[in-house]
Amino acid sequence: MEMTAKILNSVKNLYPHLSNAEIAGLVGISSATVVNWARKYGWKKSDSFMETYKVGCGRKRKVRENETVHYDYWTMVKEFKIEQWETHGRNHPNYQPTQRQYKYTKETDGTN
Repeated sequence: MEMTAKILNSVKNLYPHLSNAEIAGLVGISSATVVNWARKYGWKKSDSFMETYKVGCGRKRKVRENETVHYDYWTMVKEFKIEQWETHGRNHPNYQPTQRQYKYTKETDGTN
């Protein structure tokens, strides 16, 4: 559907007072288009709409206010490595001494 000045003006007038889905249904466009136009032209919802919206979203706000548990990932990794070393030591299946990993088997002149 082509955007016309009439549709844009209608959406602009309805935007502060109705939800994006309601506007999209009335005008016959997608709600994503309404959101994009609002961002592009800087439209804002009215205070009265936001108050009614807050009442309907009470559950969402409670979820957001819950504390999240933060983990110190690298401390946990270090503790795990220490635990593995104490448990298996040099017998761990993935253990290779540093000298063995980086040691050349023989001197080469770079042609082999």
